[in-house]
Amino acid sequence: MTSDSVRNKYALLVDFDGTITTDDIGDKIVTTFADDGWQETEREFSAGRISLRVLAGVEVQHLRKEREAEASKFAVGFAKFRAGFEELIDFCESREIKFEVVSSGMHFYIDPVLEKHGLERLKRSRPIVKYDAAGRGVHAMPEGVEDCDFTPMCKCARADFYRSQGYTVIFAGNGSSDRCVAPKADHLFSTDGLTEFCKREGIEHSHFDDFHVVLDRLKRLI
Repeated sequence: MTSDSVRNKYALLVDFDGTITTDDIGDKIVTTFADDGWQETEREFSAGRISLRVLAGVEVQHLRKEREAEASKFAVGFAKFRAGFEELIDFCESREIKFEVVSSGMHFYIDPVLEKHGLERLKRSRPIVKYDAAGRGVHAMPEGVEDCDFTPMCKCARADFYRSQGYTVIFAGNGSSDRCVAPKADHLFSTDGLTEFCKREGIEHSHFDDFHVVLDRLKRLI
């Protein structure tokens, strides 16, 4: 039987693009700063012929080292948090709920956006963008963070990590990169396309439009 001390340990994992933020910042970075040539791969992905990992790998190859600083600055000015996010962080910290940003996005815009809002303390798992000799982007994983065949960063592995430590895993997400982990979460909060996916697949979920809803339900759950 699970002890109370283990049963009452919670980890909340939250996607970044389109979940924490109101818009997909990564998509905006690609359309604004990437060299042409990724568009056909986007069409292949939309048609279901390639994985998100393949798409993201092609997109990052069309980013250039000399534009990274400008792209980071752009993201900081463009990104807006979904309402209630900072209140959710305060609640998690007051209840000692583990909180982690889990994203298939890129470090050079995720980190500065969080830092702008004084949230550099948040644990985050996301790909690092490095550059080859020609200045073209390539994905790299931080130590302890896994990639997978489905997405550039394996969100399932992050859920499995916390569950192996005795945590109840709560996940919040919105899009394609969240589909794999959605049925594996102990409690799932979904919005936008992820909600439609869960409805089609019969995956139990709680829909949210802002984090005030998540916070209210989380208080009842915990």
